[in-house]
Amino acid sequence: MPLAFLVAQGLTNADIGKQLWISENTVKKLKKNVYQVRCLYQNRNGF
Repeated sequence: MPLAFLVAQGLTNADIGKQLWISENTVKKLKKNVYQVRCLYQNRNGF
């Protein structure tokens, strides 16, 4: 399942990691990267 789908379901980082077979720290890093890209997109496009 995609990371965004699991986050939208309200799962914890630990639960997401278990479902994706990755560590909780990896989930945190991936979420941080997604939020940074989203922020850059919003700043460039005025959203």
